[in-house]
Amino acid sequence: MQKFKGVANTLFVPLVARINVSKKFPEYFIDKKALELEAYLPEDAGKGSFEYSDITSAARYFNMDKIVRAFAEKYPSSNLVYLGVGLETAYDRLSNRFPSANWYQVDLPEVIEARKIVFSVRENEYSFCI
Repeated sequence: MQKFKGVANTLFVPLVARINVSKKFPEYFIDKKALELEAYLPEDAGKGSFEYSDITSAARYFNMDKIVRAFAEKYPSSNLVYLGVGLETAYDRLSNRFPSANWYQVDLPEVIEARKIVFSVRENEYSFCI
């Protein structure tokens, strides 16, 4: 089933990186939602993916998650804003630890529509088109 119809292929690059690192180095970084989404990716989504770039991409998410956790621990009712959210799965990795935080996600209309199909509507998550 193709749930990502109409979105740019560049959206798959960070998602594929999180999938690959989650499979190969789960002790370092695991993104369960990204692994679930793998089944919906086009066949060529991983084309041009290299282990080094996958690791550096996952390291960015690992560090961003650390920053978001530190902020949300200090401000539990915080507003977390992801501009150009793409197929980001931070909500899935972190929201259970911060149930009173609000997650705001902004991207192009076709990306937000794809997110609605894939992620559905979730508590404290708000999406906006630019």
